[in-house]
Amino acid sequence: MEPREKAAQLPESPGVYLFKDAGGTVLYVGKARNLRSRVRSYFLESRWIDAKTGSRRERSPIWKP
Repeated sequence: MEPREKAAQLPESPGVYLFKDAGGTVLYVGKARNLRSRVRSYFLESRWIDAKTGSRRERSPIWKP
């Protein structure tokens, strides 16, 4: 079953979801008022068109001696 199909079967009630890497390590824990809607939003192509990276990134401070 495709991830989009699985997301369509989720309940519309509040809940939490986990992002895991290929090894099963939890990368992110999210919560949502409507679990189905939130998880399905991650599969929208328009969500990632403007994304510079697929992961969170911290800005490095500029060091000036």
